[in-house]
Amino acid sequence: MRKTNMKIKENISFADKVNAIEYIVSSHFSFDDDGYIDDYTPYFYRIATMEAYVKYFFEGLEFDEGEYIYSSISEDDEVMDLIKNFRKENHSIITFVEENVIDKVNFVKQKYLNDLSNKKDSLSNLLDVLATGITSFLDQLKPNEINEFMKKFNESGLTADNIVNSFLHSDLKKEKDKEVLDVKNEQIREFSKIVGDDKARQVLERALAIHSTGENLPN
Repeated sequence: MRKTNMKIKENISFADKVNAIEYIVSSHFSFDDDGYIDDYTPYFYRIATMEAYVKYFFEGLEFDEGEYIYSSISEDDEVMDLIKNFRKENHSIITFVEENVIDKVNFVKQKYLNDLSNKKDSLSNLLDVLATGITSFLDQLKPNEINEFMKKFNESGLTADNIVNSFLHSDLKKEKDKEVLDVKNEQIREFSKIVGDDKARQVLERALAIHSTGENLPN
């Protein structure tokens, strides 16, 4: 910390007050890498308040990048005396800041709860859709298909990978692949009727070439 004619600003602007409010509010929360709140930390309020005073309401103070501001100012008697004077002489500013900090913190907390509720609703809706889809899919299975799948599943052990492997090696998967292949073959036959066998063969050869080389595929 470096001091050069340190003093309280003669004119504290509205922007200074807003910056101080936002600084103090942000100290109440910690955020994850995606910007979402992951903890509530109100115990940093007083520390952040003192830091906000010297950052936005004082002039003649400079701090190094990464410097712990609170530690520097709390160990400096001259700075602490100036903070005391500021509190005595600027009740209206302090009241404005404190009231808005309370309002903004409550707003952020409520927004967090609303976002969390919306995410839960979205997840619940997604699970409902998945459950409906799975139920519909299971309703179409034959008893022997279910028994065959469960047999392989029980033999493989209870892990996500084994569940997938059980399905991939089941007769059910083979039948579903055959259904897809039958549909594709029917599409090819219809295409051949329209453009002719030679043209259809050229298109298929071109498609296979692109598939094997990755040509024109997005990176």
